Amino acid sequence: MLQINVVPYNPEWPAHFEFIRAQLDDALADFLPKEKYEIIHVGSTSIPGLAAKPIIDLDIVVDAEDIMEATMALTANGYTYAYEANGIDRMVFRYDKHALDSGASKPTEDGTPRRAVYLNKRTGAALLNHLIVQRTLMNDPELRKEYGDVKLELVGEHSSIGAYGGKKNPVLSKILEKGATPEELRYIRSKPKRRIDEKLQAARKARIEADEKRVLADGKAEAGQADATAS
Repeated sequence: MLQINVVPYNPEWPAHFEFIRAQLDDALADFLPKEKYEIIHVGSTSIPGLAAKPIIDLDIVVDAEDIMEATMALTANGYTYAYEANGIDRMVFRYDKHALDSGASKPTEDGTPRRAVYLNKRTGAALLNHLIVQRTLMNDPELRKEYGDVKLELVGEHSSIGAYGGKKNPVLSKILEKGATPEELRYIRSKPKRRIDEKLQAARKARIEADEKRVLADGKAEAGQADATAS
């Protein structure tokens, strides 16, 4: 069973985020202009002083109409869409160069920071949830300590990532209830708990297949021209 790894805050985590953000900027450059997206450091590694799994969480934030382009950018640059990990208003991507290890119990083979990349709709409840939890923990030292202590205690009790996450939920709910306005809380809790639109995934698959056919056709055309030149 996967061993969960929670460590004290590492002051190098902000630099790890900047390294990954630069990579993502390069990946997105051919698909979206920079003013069309944001990349935000979220999760426990974004909060100074908080213990965390050594995984950099990043939210890529786009308008709904740009989700397809952002998805294409990620899949073309070493990220795999992790359908089973998705929640409300977000898509989750794994980095192909890192062996799957959601517990962050092992170093990465290429030495680059382990990361979890979330593609979010700008108006999504998942993004709002991330930002409220981040804001609340940054501004409340006592609640930040309580959350960190709970995580460290849970590591010794639960080696399953699912059990670990489930046991954190009560304190996360407490954080959300303290930091969110009534309107924000209603919005987050009223969102349907469903995966992102199936039609988007079908459209993405069709576009990838069309691009693959185009590349194949271009390759055959170039080969034909080379044969004609040689003869």
